[in-house]
Amino acid sequence: MNSNDNGFSRRKFIKAACMTCAGAALISTTGCSFKLFGGKSNKEREKEMLGTLVGKCGIDCAVCPAYIATQENNEEKIKEIAGQWSEAFQYDVKPEDVWCDGCPQTEGRLSGFARQLCEARKCAFELKYDNCAYCPDFACAKLEMIYGFDPNIKTKMEEFRKSLKL
Repeated sequence: MNSNDNGFSRRKFIKAACMTCAGAALISTTGCSFKLFGGKSNKEREKEMLGTLVGKCGIDCAVCPAYIATQENNEEKIKEIAGQWSEAFQYDVKPEDVWCDGCPQTEGRLSGFARQLCEARKCAFELKYDNCAYCPDFACAKLEMIYGFDPNIKTKMEEFRKSLKL
């Protein structure tokens, strides 16, 4: 099996990518109102427009089934999600790769993809952005896969970006 410079094999990459994409595809979008919020800080607008636990890419972690099951410490639900993701992506997703306390945090449990391979998350942390909407290169190639599974996330982030006071 070939590995890249980070020691990740193609198989590990595909597995991790499938887990994140599955999570993004299974997340139900929330009905945020995209009006301009006069007089509010960027952080206040972010919470109102994107949610309180926003991944660097814009995913609302608080409605992710993996995040919910993790917060409930529900092992059966984690196994069920792993099975659903395995079926959806025809790849064996293990329960230990589903546990996640949300992308924005720096400690705790992270999905296999967020922990090992999510380039958008890694980049945003390195550049010290709360999320990718703050980046001048927003909607770069690092986000294409996630937005391909749920274009609503990209739309929410574009609307939020328009409201920013940069």
